[in-house]
Amino acid sequence: HLELGEFTDGIAFGEETVRLSAGLNNPLSSGAALSALGRIFLRRGEFDAAVVNLEKSLRLVEGEDIPLLFPFSAAPLGVAYARLGRFDEGLSLLARAAEKAAEMKRMVDAPLWEYWQSVAFLLAGDLAAARRTAERGLALSIRHQERGHQGWLLRMLGEIEERAEQDSANA
Repeated sequence: HLELGEFTDGIAFGEETVRLSAGLNNPLSSGAALSALGRIFLRRGEFDAAVVNLEKSLRLVEGEDIPLLFPFSAAPLGVAYARLGRFDEGLSLLARAAEKAAEMKRMVDAPLWEYWQSVAFLLAGDLAAARRTAERGLALSIRHQERGHQGWLLRMLGEIEERAEQDSANA
């Protein structure tokens, strides 16, 4: 539902998944469900709702010591923080997520995390870091044939260039 823009259905499904997983008393399932629901709110632009769900997920993941899910909770939470102007917290979480994923050799969604980190750098006004991060993510997405993530990263590089041109024109 997320990638199709079917947010209402995605949120309903996500909320039901969170409810069902809570009844299982399985922290892995609950952490994953909360993370997925948080991602839907993030993509929809409802950053406060994203933060609520992603913080719950991260607390559960850290409290129950589920390192596998750490990047899947921390990375989207990091970009949600950045979207709310909490740049230092967001960039720190994004860096930790990438570091933990690399330690585990867990590359699923790595280009997406690079995209989110690039978004955070752009929002914080660091165009050079945003560009480097987006280019690194694009290279990863090409290497791993993740075409959907390639699209997001190419879009990001366009946004960075647009911002650079605006900054030059205003200087």
